[in-house]
Amino acid sequence: MSDTTSSVSFDSDKKGIKRVVHIFQDIILPRSTPISTKQIHDHLISEGYNISRCQLNRILNSYSNDFGVDRVDDKDEFGSIYWLAKKSSSRMSEVEAMLYIAVTEHIGLETLISSLPKDTQEFLMQQLERTSTRVKTLKNVPHHRVHNFQKNTQLFCAYENKCRFEPGVLNSFRAALNNSLELKITSSELPPQTQDLFTPISLFEKEGNLYVTGLSELNGGTNANYSLSKITTANCIDPDSATCNRLRR
Repeated sequence: MSDTTSSVSFDSDKKGIKRVVHIFQDIILPRSTPISTKQIHDHLISEGYNISRCQLNRILNSYSNDFGVDRVDDKDEFGSIYWLAKKSSSRMSEVEAMLYIAVTEHIGLETLISSLPKDTQEFLMQQLERTSTRVKTLKNVPHHRVHNFQKNTQLFCAYENKCRFEPGVLNSFRAALNNSLELKITSSELPPQTQDLFTPISLFEKEGNLYVTGLSELNGGTNANYSLSKITTANCIDPDSATCNRLRR
């Protein structure tokens, strides 16, 4: 499997989610001593898992930091890397880990829910039913922001792995679009060291790229368009915004 791919290739989405959680929470994290990739692979094979060393390496490299696991410099006699749980690390619960993996891998909602414990499945299905009813109602309200929200969400998902974006840019624009926030942005389309106070309104596609349109201070408060892939920084300007403060961390 190529290391250039952005997600772990699962032989089965549901089994794949549980396999990643099992590797970290049941094999690596309970140990106080390092364990090599070969040892982890041997352990999985003995348990009946069908997983290649290449797949295992991809999983370990992709999720070690998220699960609080360090890569140790030492290698065993087979050239296999060692892994060790961080001493002071806040651990995700099993449900949190499954949710995180499913979102990261863009796994379908039905598969995600079916991977969770039964009581969690029932709770989520109730919430989804209520949300679905509300969205259907709001769709009948002309120009309601739910229309833009759905369109923007679809475009973000479509382009997230298709184009290269600077870290944090997409999250900042998601927050700004969903909460009507202003951003201070820099872009390779602007002169060096120039910032724009920008209020994003909506996303649109053009020639295979994702653009955002909104109100620009540099344009005297009138409309401006930016290519998201050319934006180098995007920060919420409201220091009291809980959403933006969370994104900065």
